[in-house]
Amino acid sequence: PGAALAVEGEAVVSTQSTGIADAKAGYEDFKVAAADFCDSGCVDRSAKFFKMLFARMHGRGCTDASEFCGACENNARRFFMARSMLHTIPCCLQDVIEQALDGAAYFRDAYSAEMEDAESYLREAFADQPALIAQAEAAAAAAREQIECVS
Repeated sequence: PGAALAVEGEAVVSTQSTGIADAKAGYEDFKVAAADFCDSGCVDRSAKFFKMLFARMHGRGCTDASEFCGACENNARRFFMARSMLHTIPCCLQDVIEQALDGAAYFRDAYSAEMEDAESYLREAFADQPALIAQAEAAAAAAREQIECVS
């Protein structure tokens, strides 16, 4: 039993060390990308793009873009389908979006087991609070729904 516990402890420490190293590397990548984003003038181009996008999204039933699915999604699709050069995502912003998506995919792939363990632990820890668990599940479902609409 003692040896098995020691092996399990080493695995946890190894996973934590890898996670810390990944977090540091991700932070360094983010700093470089943020500096490039700012230095290249992408802030102004992105702001103009988002101003046009949100102006076109507003109306026709879309009053709050934080609830993207439905009317806002339809308006955004119309905006992109216009095929105007003004309606294309600036390349510098596209690079940031792709880097964020790659990072999220890496995190999901590398740490899915740890996330499942954390979820199991939290479900057990709050088992006596079903309303809190239901609230967390509803928030997670709403976030997944919005992410699917944007994808």
